[in-house]
Amino acid sequence: MGWFEISAILAAVAFIVLVFFLVRTLLVTQKALEQVTEQVVHLKHRVDQLSEESVQLIHQTNLLTEDLHKKVKSFDSMFKAVEDVGESLRQVAGSVRQISASLAETFSRPIEQAEADQPGESVPLQVNQDKMGDILKWALYSYNVFMRLRSARSNHNRSEGGSKDA
Repeated sequence: MGWFEISAILAAVAFIVLVFFLVRTLLVTQKALEQVTEQVVHLKHRVDQLSEESVQLIHQTNLLTEDLHKKVKSFDSMFKAVEDVGESLRQVAGSVRQISASLAETFSRPIEQAEADQPGESVPLQVNQDKMGDILKWALYSYNVFMRLRSARSNHNRSEGGSKDA
């Protein structure tokens, strides 16, 4: 055996060793790729689940927002009713002021006139019947307006599900 044959045998052994390690490396790489493929499939499944949950969460958020919007709208009518009650109460207060002023004028004018006519004497209380009738009508009107507002507010609270009484 010559050098050429020995070198050919050594080259063949080296090639076999190279192929052995190359096959081993390829098998390890194949297992690694299989594991990576499994992980990708698992991640894809998990992403699909998260996407579905996100869609459900967005849907629930939209429903909640819609419900909140409806409730805020219902408060708009309640605030309008409160504003109307406030305006009515201002009108009633104005009417009461007018009635009070009219009463004061009705009572004081006859007394001042009687004192001017009869100084130093005790003056009987004289009341103008027409003015007193007007004053009582205003008072009754104001009371009726107040009771209607109170009834309307009570009905509104009942229709809104409230339990407050006016």
